Amino acid sequence: MRTLTPSLLAHQAAARRRPAVRVLLSRRRAGVPLLAFGPPAALPGSEAPHALAVTAAGTRIQLVNDGGSLRARRDGGPWSGVLASLPAGAPVAAAAVPGEIAAAFADGAALRTIHSFDDGLTWTAPATRVTEAVPIGSLALAGRASNGNLCAFYSLGATPAVKRLRRTGGTWAASGTTWTMAGSWAAVSGLAAVHAAGDFHLLVTGTAPGSGAALAAAHVMGDGGLPANAWFGPRVAAAADAASGITFDRPAIVWAGQAVAAFREVRAAPVAGSRALLAQAVSGTLAPWSEPVPFAAGAPFGLALAADGDVLLAARVGAVQAAPLADELDVSALLRRFRRADGPAVSRALAELADPAGLAGSEPLLAPGAGVEVSLGYCSGPGGAPEYGPAFRGAVEAVERRRARGVETAVLRIAGPWERLAAYRAPATWQPPPGSTRGELLTALAARAGIPVASAADLPPSGAWTTETAAVAIQAGEAALPAALRLLEPTADAFRAESGLEICGLSPADPAAWALGAGGHPLLAFEPAARALPAWTRVQGPDRAAEAFRGGELLRDGPALVPRRELGAASDSLAGAYAARLLARLRRGRPLARARLPFHAGIQLYDVVDVVHPLAPGGSARYRALGIETAYGPGGFETALTLGEVN
Repeated sequence: MRTLTPSLLAHQAAARRRPAVRVLLSRRRAGVPLLAFGPPAALPGSEAPHALAVTAAGTRIQLVNDGGSLRARRDGGPWSGVLASLPAGAPVAAAAVPGEIAAAFADGAALRTIHSFDDGLTWTAPATRVTEAVPIGSLALAGRASNGNLCAFYSLGATPAVKRLRRTGGTWAASGTTWTMAGSWAAVSGLAAVHAAGDFHLLVTGTAPGSGAALAAAHVMGDGGLPANAWFGPRVAAAADAASGITFDRPAIVWAGQAVAAFREVRAAPVAGSRALLAQAVSGTLAPWSEPVPFAAGAPFGLALAADGDVLLAARVGAVQAAPLADELDVSALLRRFRRADGPAVSRALAELADPAGLAGSEPLLAPGAGVEVSLGYCSGPGGAPEYGPAFRGAVEAVERRRARGVETAVLRIAGPWERLAAYRAPATWQPPPGSTRGELLTALAARAGIPVASAADLPPSGAWTTETAAVAIQAGEAALPAALRLLEPTADAFRAESGLEICGLSPADPAAWALGAGGHPLLAFEPAARALPAWTRVQGPDRAAEAFRGGELLRDGPALVPRRELGAASDSLAGAYAARLLARLRRGRPLARARLPFHAGIQLYDVVDVVHPLAPGGSARYRALGIETAYGPGGFETALTLGEVN
């Protein structure tokens, strides 16, 4: 249920209504950037350890360890002279803060820096900031734009002994401070850092203790958003079994609303090779990561990432690629028709746009991969200002251009979170840590498809999502949707598509959110249908079983047992609860009525509605919304509801 303004509530129930629509195309879906990199632009130079930063003036600064000589260039121009000497192959890092760009590099056991205060035109002489007892292995540098503070992160060799060295108020600390996360790593092969959302975000590659599995994972060091200098994590972005012959190194991280990470995957067998992978966090601090995807073959020294205003840059020494972040196109005035279907496992829409200028053939956002936000409502505000209900957000999966009788149109087929989850196929076997709760499993699984998960505010999820553990594994090539539905089945909860997916707790005691019919929102049609409902379930656990049934209905309608096997039914109480929840879910899934009404801006999936109508049982009945279809166009502006049992 979404709260609507009194003016919108009154207008949508009135006899005369003025629809309002808004359709925006962008490079985001549910706040997650939809990255569409252009082709690589070639740059001069041989691949070597490198770094990238963008100054406040928008100048792109690249640094490279050119066989033992540190050099810099501005905006892909010629390389500078030698700025410092360092061992060939040693790591370099860069960070920009207002009025300054800093570069750090490892010189054996010494951490040294150079700085430019004129947008990379000139550089200071190298200065040693700290000297350790052993050579520095990996290195990262990040800056806080609000105060110009810097922090370097470095590892002692390949050990998990990672240290931080802070510059505060222009003064560097006298020595490095060891982090508290060493127990999460057996070895560290790479570090990358960025300051965003109030804290330092560190991407680490290496191996896990005990198993020896290859890992790429994020940590956060607090800097005000979280307690200062406290460490959190890890949040694993990628993992590979020790026997797979896969390792990860050369990480990079940037903030583009959420974290975007790159790292190199190196395969020793069956065919040796390497490639750069990209992954995205699906929400804020320490959010789960999307499935890492191949981005560039080879890339022996990995990618460097930086945000240049409204563009995300991914660079090697010899090439740079750009992905727009802030493009937006308002096509509200072009909308001819809109249809949306929302259900327990569907969140699909279709938008038909008038296209007299042929934008679908030239506009990059009128193409597959663009984000779509459609808001529907009425001109019910002061002076006829538009007021909207909850927006539908999805991504364009197809664009069909049509021309008939001299009229050109573009039809956008839009996939929501459910379709995105259904399309995801795991590239390798995916299995989360043992002991994960159902909520943790769903959140991690949906994130692999790039979908954020939240708890519904109006229908809080049950304790099954926070207390009950479950096991799930997805084989390579297997779809994620069936696994998500398996997690759902033995609970009293449901998922609905909003910006991402929302977990909703459903109870027979849920109050009615809306009234339809006499005294409420007008009904155009109401069609109840009496039908037999499932009445008998059995849940089989590893060593026990339980049943739930409605005896009177079984005698009337005949026995029709629905069995399920649930490994989590490890006690009598859990087995009994699973059987009862399964029966409620099956009964709720059978439609008992259909209702058609003028578009209602506030109804959401699983809202409870009271229907007053002569055909309703007893003249008034309570239902739960199991499906919502929205139609806008010349034929009208309506909502169609599929209604089921409240349980």
